[in-house]
Amino acid sequence: MSLYNNYTNMTSHKDKKRCLSLFFYGDTDVADAKRYMREINFEKIITQHRQQLDKNPKDTTARVNLANAYLRKNMLDEALPEYLLAIEHDPDILLAHYNLGILYFTKKEFDLAKKEWEAVLAIDPGFTPAKKFLKKSHNKKGLRSRFDALPSPSKKA
Repeated sequence: MSLYNNYTNMTSHKDKKRCLSLFFYGDTDVADAKRYMREINFEKIITQHRQQLDKNPKDTTARVNLANAYLRKNMLDEALPEYLLAIEHDPDILLAHYNLGILYFTKKEFDLAKKEWEAVLAIDPGFTPAKKFLKKSHNKKGLRSRFDALPSPSKKA
């Protein structure tokens, strides 16, 4: 069972925040991963999680962390299959659905983004970030006009 599956059973905001932090940074080397994030050393994060996946290909936490690093580096083509594999292994991974929505949103695939955020809310109806994006997606004209001004994502940053 992934760390994030415990999220919906937590009641305190502090516990949920800690759970999200552990999920995003991985539960093996949190301090190093946080330092890498501050330094924006995505190559090292990618290497770290690739190595973890070489040891355990079904480690959904490492897979989502790898996809998150790819997403932050704007390597959308690399992030997409990692999110899809994580969801295939554990359909209730909220952050995989949420960040996959962001990936689709970045690629201007608004219907797919909306579908992922709806999946997030099916898992946790109180997940505020997905609610905000979904609310914006109901006004597609506003949503598209806001993001049409963004440059098209490159294959690799």
